[in-house]
Amino acid sequence: MRAERISSNKVAHFAIRYVLLICTESSQSSKYKELLGSIDTHSYMVLQARNTNEALNIIAEEVVDAIIIDTNYIDEPCMNLLTLLKQDKTLVHVPKIALFDESNEIEKDDFYKHGAIDCIHKANLTSSCIHRSISVGIDKTLLSAKIDKTTEQLSQMARNAEKSNTQLVKSIKKKSKQVKTTLSITRETLDMLQNHLKEDISKADSEMMDICIGSVDKISTLLDELMDVAYTNNSGNHPVTRKRLNTNELVQDAISNIVYAAEKKDIKIIQRCEHNIPPILGDRYQLHKVLTTIMLNAIKHTDSNGTLKISIQKENPLSTHLLIHFTDSGNGIHPNFLDHIFEDMITPVEMIGFSNFDRLDIGLHACEEIVDAHDGEIIVESSLGKGSKFTVSLPIYNAENIKEQK
Repeated sequence: MRAERISSNKVAHFAIRYVLLICTESSQSSKYKELLGSIDTHSYMVLQARNTNEALNIIAEEVVDAIIIDTNYIDEPCMNLLTLLKQDKTLVHVPKIALFDESNEIEKDDFYKHGAIDCIHKANLTSSCIHRSISVGIDKTLLSAKIDKTTEQLSQMARNAEKSNTQLVKSIKKKSKQVKTTLSITRETLDMLQNHLKEDISKADSEMMDICIGSVDKISTLLDELMDVAYTNNSGNHPVTRKRLNTNELVQDAISNIVYAAEKKDIKIIQRCEHNIPPILGDRYQLHKVLTTIMLNAIKHTDSNGTLKISIQKENPLSTHLLIHFTDSGNGIHPNFLDHIFEDMITPVEMIGFSNFDRLDIGLHACEEIVDAHDGEIIVESSLGKGSKFTVSLPIYNAENIKEQK
């Protein structure tokens, strides 16, 4: 290996550039060295390789700032050499400059595709031209290296943030479930106490008891909203973890959440289900939220002394989905708005046709997203002034669909 320094008297405060020149023809290499040495304000240390192996050996031992290849005077096709250099990870940010003329019979775009940052026609080769190409190439690759480094740093920051977020979400889920269990016990205790003291309790104490029960329900609702945030991913979707669920237990758990709201309006809950109801495949928390939301909406828009009927059935013996029906004797939905009830942030009072209601839904948009994520469907039928029927269709658990989850 030979390194030849080409410089002028004006280079004291300039950084030396190490350039690898790949050229087998002595006369041509002398010409390039002369061009590199005729620049007054720069200095280059030229490392010359006369064949591909020698070039690769130099690269393995020395850090070079640029590589100049005479495409007419190398021991193998230029594209092969450029490909070899491109595959070397240590040379990703080292500019490769190809020198060519008409005898190459290669399109300039091909040089760029194979990793050259610049291509100079020998007819236009001057000292300023070659220097400019080296300088621009180095600037580009330094910028590219900085971009890559910054991108990697940002990616690492994103990974760290995602890891922290995952840990936070796990903690929220765990603590929320513990609080939810405590609230459920408190709620049941208050109900039992209220029923036990029903005859002996004063009106004032009864009102205080109602306030306590209402406060527990309010905290439970806020906790549900917090858990909903924890279960919602960064894109705003509702990811689901599907498992085998006992359908009757799921429905009964949801009903227990709305019994008090129904009792406050003297709404009768009527349940009916077929024998041997099969299990479903779903996310317990997400589906619990869906069923509870649909029933709370039904109670909200049903007058006192109304009814809410809940039934579970298979559409037919060969059906792959189970149907959960919620039929209320409420106000119904105006036909003009029936197709819009699942739209996000929907609030028009006119949709139900009565002025004494301020909202149509408590999260029907989210319910539809969750059921869609379960490969299910929510079907709505309604008659204004007579009531509505919401049907939630969910996949029945079987060996095949559980394999798909894995």
